[in-house]
Amino acid sequence: GVRRYRKALSARRALPPVLPFDLPWSPPRPLPLPPGCGVLHALESVGAGLRADQAYSVRSRRGGERCQPLTRAHSQTLKKLLQEAALPPWWRQRVPLIYAGDELAAVGDLWICRGHEAAPGAPGWVPRWQRPAIGLPE
Repeated sequence: GVRRYRKALSARRALPPVLPFDLPWSPPRPLPLPPGCGVLHALESVGAGLRADQAYSVRSRRGGERCQPLTRAHSQTLKKLLQEAALPPWWRQRVPLIYAGDELAAVGDLWICRGHEAAPGAPGWVPRWQRPAIGLPE
């Protein structure tokens, strides 16, 4: 269908609805996400990305999530962060949320939340969200 976002029109195949999901993730193994959500990858790093010493799960958005990106002084709602990042609405429900236990640790490959970052010199995982091909490039 044709979608409009910030005065731009784009033609793309309809995306399937997002069903709630909660999947265990063992980086660096790629994690295929539900239909229409793509694949989550992780690149090994030192001193960057997520801490490598935590267990992670990947969930869909439920609403009300908060994250304090490393570059910010305060936490903000995920809704506000995604709007500021100009992520088109059809991706906002599909962005994979990476959790360590019950704490939001990262938002796709957009932000690492404070407290979950790899320490300088320590092993880490840099998330890479491969979005599904749905027609026109972003």
